[in-house]
Amino acid sequence: MSEKHTDEMLELAVLSALGPLEGAEADALDLHLKTGCAVCVNAIDAATGVTGALGYAAEEVEPRPELRDAVLSRIAAESALDATPAFETDGVRYVRASGLEWEGSPIPGFDAKLLAFDHGSRMKTQLVRLQPGAEVPAHLHTEVEELYVLEGDLVVNDIVMQAGDYCRAEADSVHRLSRSPNGCLFLAISSDNDKRLEIN
Repeated sequence: MSEKHTDEMLELAVLSALGPLEGAEADALDLHLKTGCAVCVNAIDAATGVTGALGYAAEEVEPRPELRDAVLSRIAAESALDATPAFETDGVRYVRASGLEWEGSPIPGFDAKLLAFDHGSRMKTQLVRLQPGAEVPAHLHTEVEELYVLEGDLVVNDIVMQAGDYCRAEADSVHRLSRSPNGCLFLAISSDNDKRLEIN
């Protein structure tokens, strides 16, 4: 038996045949195998042969026709969902923004992708893209508004925001004229009832 071999390493070698080890155990076994321990290498080969044959030991069972149909139906549904920009399943809504078209607005250089809209509260979640030099008119918030900058720069009430910056405007607060000198992309959660103001 190799002097490099230990019972602990042998145990890890056998366990690795059942599935990948993680963390410190995986690192320890990997380092040990690099020493060329033939005992542990042979143990892995033997254990892998056993675990690989376990599936053949079970009695073959013909699945019920309705189970096969259910599996195929689920696969077809998931494939369809993969190609759909927005869908709901099990009470959770998913949106693939890359599958949505940018929608223009009356504001020059302001495009958006509507990710979610609540008809009761009139709250909306949008991905907003501003072209370089675009300006968003001053507006009064009827509800809380949240902005999170993903790319570029956005000047809000004379505060320069960049990628990773976030701001929250409380209800009844005002955003004066906002602008993006170099263009930006941001996530906005706001009310469809906000009121445009004639101030800068």
